[in-house]
Amino acid sequence: MSFLAPPHGTRRKGIEPLIAAVIVTAVGITISVAVSLWMLGVIGSTGYGTRPIEIGISQFRALGPYAMIMLQNLGGETVYIDEIRIGNKIFDVVTAYEYHTLEPCLDKLSEGNYLISVGPGKLIEIWVLAPEDFEFKPGVEYRVSAHTTLGFSADKIIKASRWMLRPPTLDLYIRNRNVTYHIDFARLTWTVYQGSPDNLGTVLWSGSLLFTSEDKLEITDEVKQQPVAVVLNPKAGRGDFIVWCDHNNVGYEWGSGYYNLTKVDYAVPFLDFILYFEDLWNGSGSAGDADYNEHVTRVTWMRNGNARVAVYFGAHGYTLDVYVGGQYVYTITGHYYNIVDTDYNGPYGVDDLRAEIQDKIWIVKP
Repeated sequence: MSFLAPPHGTRRKGIEPLIAAVIVTAVGITISVAVSLWMLGVIGSTGYGTRPIEIGISQFRALGPYAMIMLQNLGGETVYIDEIRIGNKIFDVVTAYEYHTLEPCLDKLSEGNYLISVGPGKLIEIWVLAPEDFEFKPGVEYRVSAHTTLGFSADKIIKASRWMLRPPTLDLYIRNRNVTYHIDFARLTWTVYQGSPDNLGTVLWSGSLLFTSEDKLEITDEVKQQPVAVVLNPKAGRGDFIVWCDHNNVGYEWGSGYYNLTKVDYAVPFLDFILYFEDLWNGSGSAGDADYNEHVTRVTWMRNGNARVAVYFGAHGYTLDVYVGGQYVYTITGHYYNIVDTDYNGPYGVDDLRAEIQDKIWIVKP
């Protein structure tokens, strides 16, 4: 094989300076974009047709067993995430929602299976819960991975910043009986202990939390199998939600009524609950007089790390101490009521409408 010399009398010319400048600039932009995407934790593929699939992980906050991941879809197609890994562990997702609108984007398919939908350009927050044997430590670097249904993953090694969050737990201590109802809203469990939250004794009973997101709660024989009936507010942070609590099926009509869960700005979707306690609950099949509707508290976890606690109804004849996230909040003794509109005509009956008592609201800070 031979190499031909250029024709006699000709010579190669260098690249024109203007063209060279354009090429250098283009290469520089490409490299800077690539570095930026790498720093965000972005993946890319051809996606559906010619538009790329790109996901960026930009924030990771952690405290104890809980972590929040901020993630953005930088591509032009909706992306579906079916698995969150941190390190080599798969994490359960507690809630996921769009950052600006608080619209939920999590679909729980079955135990341990879920889909998180992220529209083009959408920025979302994902709350995850660690396995029982794992605890996040702020200041430590973790590999965070979001796996999509297309088989691609966004991975980023990112240092966990401290998340100023009061853990989503509630303790109700009934002094007269020296028992504590402990509710864990992340793991959806309840436990009844002998003793106070500051000095828990033996476990008397425990179980999985039964709750509803419907606007009607009926106190039935099934509900009476646990010490607390819970309604999840499906409109948390986005609007008012009115719940009808019905005692008519357990022979205790007095106390049935409507409860107004007014909008709380910056509430975290899935972490806004109203709780109805039975203070005489004494094990499965023994729910006292089943007057759950006489001891009612609402707890709302907020995106700034605070928890908002509102009392809707009284303590009846007992003295109750309430703790949120392990922190003491308030004590109620004796009777008080909160009926603000006796003419309210709701879809399930004409009864009262109860809103939180304005001087019975607390903000619990981390």
